[in-house]
Amino acid sequence: IDPALFQRPNFNQGSLVNFLVGAVLIIAMVNVPLLINVLETDPQQAALDSGLLLSAMTASMALMAYAGGRLTERWSYRPVALAGLTLTVIGFALMGWTWSPDSEYLQMGLQLVVLGAGFGLIIAPIGAAVINAAPPDQLGIAASLVIVVRLIGMSVGLSALTAWGLYRFDLLRAQVELPPIDAPTFQSALADGLTSTTVAVLAETFLISSIVALFAWLVALALRPDPPPSDTSE
Repeated sequence: IDPALFQRPNFNQGSLVNFLVGAVLIIAMVNVPLLINVLETDPQQAALDSGLLLSAMTASMALMAYAGGRLTERWSYRPVALAGLTLTVIGFALMGWTWSPDSEYLQMGLQLVVLGAGFGLIIAPIGAAVINAAPPDQLGIAASLVIVVRLIGMSVGLSALTAWGLYRFDLLRAQVELPPIDAPTFQSALADGLTSTTVAVLAETFLISSIVALFAWLVALALRPDPPPSDTSE
């Protein structure tokens, strides 16, 4: 990897946004099924519900990725990336504030559609910004770095928020008030307390993801359009 790549316009900004997007994308991909498995007692039904909810997000991503590519051709990188990150912030914020053990799956699915639309819009402008910043003889390594940086972001995001989530779970679990262990309601109170605690922690990870996406939004402000081609005609 030529270090001079990181001195070219848009390369650092696009790579950092890509890293941050990867960090929060994996949170949605992992924590949504985890939350559904906490709420649903039937494993087969939990798998089906998780797949349907994630399909709402990924289908929205696929559709908006195409739209993001077309819009990037027309408006350049920054406005499309900012629009996508805005939807990502909104989607995660809604999930963090409203998801609870009583949340309806329809509500969850609609919010995941918003989140998926945000992720989809981001794909084209960020990838194009990084690849177009590279000279012609380094387009291959630039394209590879788009994937590698996103995967690194996914690894870092998942490990960091998982560690924080476990810490918060232990902290909140200690605050759950339970009846005496020999009380007939002990088991149900324990199950309800652990469910509420787990859902609260997962919702907090979505709120943190919205903050990370907001930071990516600020970084994306530094993206610049490609300079017009120089006129070499005499």
